[in-house]
Amino acid sequence: GPHGFSLHFHAQVGGDEAQPVLDYLQSVKTVELKPVPFLKKK
Repeated sequence: GPHGFSLHFHAQVGGDEAQPVLDYLQSVKTVELKPVPFLKKK
């Protein structure tokens, strides 16, 4: 987006609720997702 964060990034930080969206986005265009430092690790 205009602020530099991709849809993939937003879906990644959306957690479990956004997982289907992330799966769809990855099926359209695979992007290497790096760990997000401010997210809690499971």
